[in-house]
Amino acid sequence: MSIGRERLGELLALIVSEKPADRVEGADTVRDWAGSFSAFEARVVVRVLAVAATVEERDGREAQLLAILTVFDPRTMTRDDIAPVLDIDPDRLDRGEREYVNDLLESLGWKQS
Repeated sequence: MSIGRERLGELLALIVSEKPADRVEGADTVRDWAGSFSAFEARVVVRVLAVAATVEERDGREAQLLAILTVFDPRTMTRDDIAPVLDIDPDRLDRGEREYVNDLLESLGWKQS
């Protein structure tokens, strides 16, 4: 499957928008389209969301982390794809967000220290 390059570009524009509501909409769209991405598209989306989550405020970050978890596939992705998320200070994350990060790591066979 594939969403196509044009839709991928539009989705990435939402994910990195200056408007917080657009960024949340982008993360929600990722979840809605999770089964439609090609492996390449999913990897691009996960990497962009991982970077965006490092600078996002709480509500947007939670949506981004959930979107990453929804499309992350340990068969085709690595720890490097989510590395920016692992650099977020755990004290900035609420309990649910920490669970998302731990779920990502567990899917790779890692535990967060």
